[in-house]
Amino acid sequence: MRRRISIVLCALLLVTVASQAGRGRAVTTRSPGGRACMVYAPLVGMGHVGWAVRTDSGLWYGGATETKEFWPRLPGKSWMTGPYEFPRLLAAFRSKRPVTPYRAFRCRNVPGDSAAAVAQFRRQAHSQYDVFHSNCLTRTVRTLKSYSIVLGDLPGGVGSMPSTYFHNTLSAYGWQAERSF
Repeated sequence: MRRRISIVLCALLLVTVASQAGRGRAVTTRSPGGRACMVYAPLVGMGHVGWAVRTDSGLWYGGATETKEFWPRLPGKSWMTGPYEFPRLLAAFRSKRPVTPYRAFRCRNVPGDSAAAVAQFRRQAHSQYDVFHSNCLTRTVRTLKSYSIVLGDLPGGVGSMPSTYFHNTLSAYGWQAERSF
């Protein structure tokens, strides 16, 4: 009797999964469409970076840490924008740095939680900037790690130049090739 009940339950489960898949619905609770990007601006040999993450709806959030104290000509401190379609997000990045604009990005497809990334960035946006331990790179990496557990193995960025991290470190961790805006 137990065996028949088990067989019936298994068959019912298979029919439910097949019917959901047949309707184009995901049978998982997490969206597999996540994508995380690091955005790059060349800056006097050391570089500068920001972050972008795709939401479950396909829209994007992005942001970066700029500081007036360390680079007096840059507009503002930390900024975040979105949700936007990706081309509009890239346009927002371009507009933030008129002197040394963002020019490239690298992405990796990972399951992600955009709300966690946005919350992490907001928590650190008002913290004290420190050129060695709390800068554009370290804050970007922390935000990306908050987006997806898959990115948890990325080095934190302390002691790294943003240009080296963007061009070399991301390659070692399976990120896609650099693309220009």
